[in-house]
Amino acid sequence: MQEIKELFKRVRRERKALEELMRERERLTVTLQPKAVMPKLICVQTSPKNTMEETVPEIVEQDRKIEAAKERLRRDTEAAMRIIQRITRKEYRILLQQYYLGEEKTLARVGEEIGYSLRQTKRLHAAALAAAQQIVKDGTF
Repeated sequence: MQEIKELFKRVRRERKALEELMRERERLTVTLQPKAVMPKLICVQTSPKNTMEETVPEIVEQDRKIEAAKERLRRDTEAAMRIIQRITRKEYRILLQQYYLGEEKTLARVGEEIGYSLRQTKRLHAAALAAAQQIVKDGTF
C-alpha cells in the first residue's frame, strides 16, 4: 500500500513545489519592474547584484524548472487518475480525488464534505488506498 500512497502524496508535494517555483518566478519578475509599476505590498531591495543581466537568466532557469515541475505533476496526476477511475466504490474515488488531487484539504475536511466523521474518513481512506493498491497489483489500470 505504501507504493500507491507515495504516488498520491507525490502529487500533493509536486503541486506545492510548482506553486513555490511560480511564486519565486513572480518575485524575480517584480525585481525587473520600475518602482512606479511595482505593487505597493511587495518590497524589493535593489542592489548592484540585482541587475537585469543577472536576473533574466535566473528567470529563464526558473521557467525551465517550472516546465519540468509541470510535466512531473501532469504525469503523476494522470497515473493517479487512471488508478482512481478504476476503483468501483464511488466514496473511495471521491475521497482520493478530493484529498490528493483537488485543492489542498485535510482529511478531516474532505470527510466532513462527504458526510463522514474523522474516524470514518480515516477508515474509508485506508480502504480506498487498499483498493487502489489492489488495482496496481492486478495491473488493471
